[in-house]
Amino acid sequence: MKILTEVGLPVAMRDGVVLRADVYRPDVDHPVPALLMRTPYRKDLALGSPFSEGLRLVREGFALVIQDVRGRGDSEGVFYPFRAETDDGLDTFEWVAGQPWCSGSLGTIGASYVGATQWLPARANPPALKAMAPIVTGADYRDGWIYRGGAFELGFCLQWTLSIALEAADRLDRETPGSKAFVDRVRDAQDRIEALYPGFDADAEDLIERLAPFYGDWRAHPVEDEDWPAIAPNPSPATTLAPALDIGGWYDIFLVGTLANFVQQRAAARAAGRPGPRLVVGPWAHGVYSGRFHERRFGVRSQIDVAGIVNEQIRWFDQHLRGGPEAASAPVRLFILGLDQWRDFDDWPPASATPSTLYLSPTDPRDQPGGGLLVDPPASDQAAIQISFDPGDPVPTLGGSTLFAGSTIGERVGPADLAQLESRSDVRTFTSAPFERDRLLIGPIAWQVSADATTESFDLVAHLADVGPSGQAELLTGSILRVQPEQRGGSQRVELGATAALIKAGHRLRLYACASDFPRFDLNPLASAAGGAVISLSGKAGYAPRLELLLDDLPLD
Repeated sequence: MKILTEVGLPVAMRDGVVLRADVYRPDVDHPVPALLMRTPYRKDLALGSPFSEGLRLVREGFALVIQDVRGRGDSEGVFYPFRAETDDGLDTFEWVAGQPWCSGSLGTIGASYVGATQWLPARANPPALKAMAPIVTGADYRDGWIYRGGAFELGFCLQWTLSIALEAADRLDRETPGSKAFVDRVRDAQDRIEALYPGFDADAEDLIERLAPFYGDWRAHPVEDEDWPAIAPNPSPATTLAPALDIGGWYDIFLVGTLANFVQQRAAARAAGRPGPRLVVGPWAHGVYSGRFHERRFGVRSQIDVAGIVNEQIRWFDQHLRGGPEAASAPVRLFILGLDQWRDFDDWPPASATPSTLYLSPTDPRDQPGGGLLVDPPASDQAAIQISFDPGDPVPTLGGSTLFAGSTIGERVGPADLAQLESRSDVRTFTSAPFERDRLLIGPIAWQVSADATTESFDLVAHLADVGPSGQAELLTGSILRVQPEQRGGSQRVELGATAALIKAGHRLRLYACASDFPRFDLNPLASAAGGAVISLSGKAGYAPRLELLLDDLPLD
């Protein structure tokens, strides 16, 4: 099939700013449905993204429109994350749907921030939008993107901000012929990013202020307030009518948002009797789609199958944009960690999963080192569990659902072995009895605890690992909660994220509790200013600190 290409087409926004788009469409004599990708990462590079075979979509009979968002690539204006994506998206939808080569039906595609450019305008339910395919993207752009549990996502936000600043620097240098000062300065900052995590030097401060002022706005509002809707507006999956093909990774930084988008939209679609979303989650981290990490390889089935993803998209958009047949596959497809195979489910989390509770004990009655994760709550009050925090020697980030320097080549991300943390005095461990039979740990996981500290504010960090007979403790999921002064002494709930992992007979679960995870998250400023903190986790008879999770039996293949 011959493909017609138009590059740099102007699309005027309601405020007069002109955005530029490239259009790829089949050379046919009738209008066709269109797929739109709005990106801050340059439209001329989008066809080579890890999830895209864009020209194959065109050969399947769809027009493909790729647009540089405001202030990026060839588009006019000033880039400020999230702020303009609703109105600019809606204006672009209207432009695409009105083109003579477009049938009037529109779908959206793309990963990461390109998922945000889909969800934000979709909440207005424009009539042309019939379906979406957001990949590895979030649901809440404050808590779950910029912050998490009240702590700043330092590693990710600083790396991403410097990458955004690089193009802004190039634009500024082009305005001053013969000068490459800003580009060189940003590249220098990227090279010394490890030194910038504890705090900016004067040059980095100046660069961020000039080239990416949104970063300062993010840091200036550590607590959600009335300014946040303008800084980072959030989508409304439950009220979005266009069904989404949600694709995520178990170690992706935006996994919690991907799952939330699916759950909210599926519940609303069921209640209204309309087509619902579909969910696919693989053993991937943001930028690592091979299923191969430095300390774990998930096998040949784990690698992202671009052709398979595109097949999913083609079936999805054929159904919703052209009235094709409904896909016969289950609404949820998950890669099961530990089994290292794919399985289909009817929902997330599966209705068959049973809520289970494990109670933290400061000592293990089975004479194991560290504390215990016990099936039965304590019969009497137990001693407080104490955790220390030293800002001069924070607990280092080891794997997990993060994205910062080195993570996209499989370092410092994903299923790291947490056994190396066990020698630290500021990390407490709590271990279950060996599982008597294979069980599927599937769904969200939470740590419920009453906590106080010697400082006004403190952080609670928890990681959950699958411990094999050799003692290797493979990280499954984990997160943080920043306890504010008014919350001290009360009950706290740390949402650890979610997983789908086969815990084999003879394996144990181990919870790692500490008060920092650096540089994934910034250090608690109040506890750091005080020179450190001691956190006390208390429990009463029948109500010890506890881990809440879902267990199920493995479905047959």
